[in-house]
Amino acid sequence: GLAEYVRTLDLEVNVDVQKLVDASCRTLTHGDVSLLKFVLFAGLYPRLAIPDERNSTRRESEATFHTRHCSGVTLHPTSVMNATEAQAAPGELLAYMELLETSKIFLCSLVRAPALHMLLLVAQRVEVSLCGSLLLVDRWLWFSLPSPSDFHRLLSAALTLRATLGEHLARRLRARKGASTSVPFDPEETQAQNLDAPSLPDDTPLFAREVL
Repeated sequence: GLAEYVRTLDLEVNVDVQKLVDASCRTLTHGDVSLLKFVLFAGLYPRLAIPDERNSTRRESEATFHTRHCSGVTLHPTSVMNATEAQAAPGELLAYMELLETSKIFLCSLVRAPALHMLLLVAQRVEVSLCGSLLLVDRWLWFSLPSPSDFHRLLSAALTLRATLGEHLARRLRARKGASTSVPFDPEETQAQNLDAPSLPDDTPLFAREVL
């Protein structure tokens, strides 16, 4: 119909289709793959799953995973990733597209990604312990840091990347909307946000500061 014709015409006028075809046919570099993983992870966050630590003693069909609000969920039978492949390596997390509830709760459409690196770029709240060896992300995920000095370098890089990403997004939004002004990403402002979060257990270590 007319609407479909208008959409096709708009695509041909505003998008270099041949350029997209050529770009899609080239071999992806390690940097390209990392960027795609980040885009996927950022879009799926905070839909994260962690394999149960006892999965190694279970049959593959009995493997379970834990999300922030659900425990004991399993892989959907049609998943392209089997339970063995879904056992995230140390330092990795699983991001999922959706939870499907029938007779059980199933994880659907999984992707593995480096945990700490990705979380520092997309998390809303990051807190570090007084000694600098414990990290709490969005009042849910704990990380033990063997080298606090390495974490400080990683955090500095994450803050720089978050600020750069925010500036690029603000620039694109200004160009898209034709606005003359826009508010850039401010790490210090994000740091000061008071975000709602579930209460912590009584034995939670005292945290010195919120860093993101």
